[in-house]
Amino acid sequence: MRRFDCESFLLQGIGFGLDRISDDYKIVRLSYVKDHSFVYAVKSGTWCEIASAKHENQIHSVHYDALFFNGVLHWVIDVYDTEPKDVCICCILTFDLSTHVFGMITLPTSNRYWSTAGLRTIQGSLALISYSHEFNECRAPLI
Repeated sequence: MRRFDCESFLLQGIGFGLDRISDDYKIVRLSYVKDHSFVYAVKSGTWCEIASAKHENQIHSVHYDALFFNGVLHWVIDVYDTEPKDVCICCILTFDLSTHVFGMITLPTSNRYWSTAGLRTIQGSLALISYSHEFNECRAPLI
């Protein structure tokens, strides 16, 4: 892999997967602070600059590295709610490795007792893992 100037780029998330259309493995360096993110194509050994993900509410944080599923990278993120601005809501940010297009999956509103633990695949479906310290319980609804 060719060297990349990390100092000029604020890394917020990373993902790796196979673009089945080009039959090429790609690495995505995601930034929600800067206006650009990058995709590295293994075959050509080059970085391609792309527009960073945008959301009507400001993205607050990326929870985990991406989960690759069905040609798409998925990150669990927090975005600021419209009112009040200091409250965050959980969403899934998606990135299609073939089209280089970001998307957003809004999750049902949770309450203060439940926290997101990450994404997994269960029996061929995408699942969001949540847990509750209050109820000593774990849930994995399929998305």
